[in-house]
Amino acid sequence: MLPDSFRFYYENLSDGYKMVGNAVPTKMAYYMALSVKDSLIGKLMRPTA
Repeated sequence: MLPDSFRFYYENLSDGYKMVGNAVPTKMAYYMALSVKDSLIGKLMRPTA
C-alpha cells in the first residue's frame, strides 16, 4: 500500500494512466468501475426539481 503522500512522476499523460492502471488489481478495478457506473446511472435517473 502506498502512503497518501506518494506521487507518480511521468512526462506523458498516457504513461501516468499506465502507471496507475498497473498499480490497481483487475478485480478491484472492475468493482470500482461498477461503482462509478451505478453512481452515474443514479444521477441520470434522479428527477430534477
